[in-house]
Amino acid sequence: MALVLKDRVKETTTTTGTGSFSLAGAVTGYDSFGQIGSGNTTYYAVYLDGGSEWEVGIGTYTNPSTLSRDTILASSASGAKVSFTAGQKTIWCDYPAGKAAYQDANGVINNTTFSASTKVVSPYFDALNSAGGALRNATGTNQLQWGAGGGNNLSLDVSTNMNGTNAQIDISPTGTGHVHIKPTGTGSLEIAPTNAGTMNNMVIGGTTPLAITGTTITANTQFSGAGTGLTGTATSLSIGGNAATVTNGVVTTGSYANPSWITSLDGSKITGTMDGGSF
Repeated sequence: MALVLKDRVKETTTTTGTGSFSLAGAVTGYDSFGQIGSGNTTYYAVYLDGGSEWEVGIGTYTNPSTLSRDTILASSASGAKVSFTAGQKTIWCDYPAGKAAYQDANGVINNTTFSASTKVVSPYFDALNSAGGALRNATGTNQLQWGAGGGNNLSLDVSTNMNGTNAQIDISPTGTGHVHIKPTGTGSLEIAPTNAGTMNNMVIGGTTPLAITGTTITANTQFSGAGTGLTGTATSLSIGGNAATVTNGVVTTGSYANPSWITSLDGSKITGTMDGGSF
C-alpha cells in the first residue's frame, strides 16, 4: 500500500453519515479515483454541494468505487468525521496545506522531516546566519556542526569508525596550524603506521616528558634536554656511530668508556653531572 497523488481526480457521492464514501463516477472533464489504484491511499477533500459540511483526510481506495475515511486532517466538525446529511457531495484528490512541503518567502523549507529512505542528489547547504549548520541525533543533540560564527570550521561530537579498505585521514596543517589529539577518560591513542616515518617536535606525557626504555638507543647527532642525566635500562649505546656498552648505568666499553672524556665536536672537554656522578 502506498500513498498516491493524481491530478484532476474528482467524483461525486451521496453517502450520508460517517461511513466510507461510495463514489458515483467522475465529474465531466475529470478522472475517477480509480487512478489511485486499489489498496492505495490518497489525500481527499469533500464538501456538501451548497451546504457547510466539509472534510479533508486520508482515505484508502478500493475497487470498484469505495474510498474509506482513515484519518481526518480537518473538518467542519472540529477535526472529527463529519456525519454528512443527505444531498450530493463533490469529492476530489487533494494536497492538504498541512502536508505540503513548500518554500516560505525567504526560500526556506520549514518543519520538514525526511524518512530514512529519502535520497538527496548532489546536496549543498547554505547557513543563513552565524550559527552555521548542524546534524542532530534523535534526542536533538548536535553530532556534526559546521560554520559556527561564520567561519570555516567543523566539529564532530560522536565516535567515528573508518573501517573501509581504503579508509584514510590526512591532517596537513600549514602556517601556524596545529593538530591536537587529546583523548580523555579511558581512551587511548595508537599510532601504528605500516611504513617507517619521522615524527619531529613531539612531547609525550603533556608538560612532563616520559622516560624512554629500550635495549638500543641510537643518536646520530646529540642527546639534549633538561635534567641531571639519562636514565633507563638501555644495555647498548651508539653515539656518532661509535658503539658502547652500558652496565648499571655506566658506559664500560667503547670510545666513551670511563674514564674516557666525552668531548664536543671541536674536541674540547665536556663536564657535568650524570646520575650523581661527574664527567
